Amino acid sequence: MIRKDQVKRILKNILPAGLVSWYSKRNAKVSLGEPFYHRYIISGDSILQPSFGVQVVNPKDKKYVHIGNDNILECQIVFESGEGEVVIGDRVYIGNSKIICRTRVEFGSNIFVAWDAYFYDHDSHSMDYRLRQEDITQQLRDYRNGKYFIENKNWDVVRSAPIKVCDNAWIGMSAIILKGVTIGEGAVVGAGSVVTKDVEPWTVVGGNPARFIKKLERP
Repeated sequence: MIRKDQVKRILKNILPAGLVSWYSKRNAKVSLGEPFYHRYIISGDSILQPSFGVQVVNPKDKKYVHIGNDNILECQIVFESGEGEVVIGDRVYIGNSKIICRTRVEFGSNIFVAWDAYFYDHDSHSMDYRLRQEDITQQLRDYRNGKYFIENKNWDVVRSAPIKVCDNAWIGMSAIILKGVTIGEGAVVGAGSVVTKDVEPWTVVGGNPARFIKKLERP
């Protein structure tokens, strides 16, 4: 005799992909954008643009995002595991960019972040191809069981480290800031840069990987 859960899996495998996608999103333990994200943030007197949103996979009863005063935020913040914290100081502009957090991403004050920048504080997958194969198996299993595709991801094999952007920094358009990086005070990251190492205060860096270009005058 076929069990109910077996029938459910069979139907999902033969239904159109769009319908499966709708079903998975409907039943996922995840909150996306308005009006859900407010339960996850503490915000001062800041402007949160319509494009701003917070996504949390397997959310816990906690505040994930702490926002200061006089900020203008258009970014999307993603917590892929129910862990992590994002802290934004005062007078920060973040354009339509993405912050993907598992540990901590911290912004000081008086910072500009242009559009399409990425802040990624973990590797997403293991460097071991066998563990990445297991990731694919897990994603397929979760998806076909009506769950969010990384709901049961094994994060124990993924390296992560906090990101910090210090006061008065400027992050150019389409820059990528990777795990464990500190952007020093007053530093400028050129457009399209991929930053894999710390950036010294009051310097300009650019390229892939980002390299020192010049020093800036200190105040």
